[in-house]
Amino acid sequence: SAATPPSECGADPGSHDPWAVGNWWRYLLLAIVDVEANVLCVLAYRYTSITSAMLLDCFTIPSVMALSYAFLGAHYTCRHFGGACLCFCGVAIIVTSDVRDATNGDSSDE
Repeated sequence: SAATPPSECGADPGSHDPWAVGNWWRYLLLAIVDVEANVLCVLAYRYTSITSAMLLDCFTIPSVMALSYAFLGAHYTCRHFGGACLCFCGVAIIVTSDVRDATNGDSSDE
């Protein structure tokens, strides 16, 4: 078939990640941090305008990519950069929409 075999994708069911075998608690800690981050993102909608929260949400992925490149040495493909460009397009659309609403005197997000 045209699909990539699991062994080439790193998802071979017979192989185990040596980091994960005895350190299951690290994954649990990462899961808790992820849930708390999502809760804080939802709470942000309560204390700020919807536009500000959406701007922060759209800018998260490019920011994490830049930080992980700088501090963790992560490498990205053209698809990753394409996704980051889509995020920047979303930021541009939100800013443009907010400016147009402010110009027209529309305050429907408050």
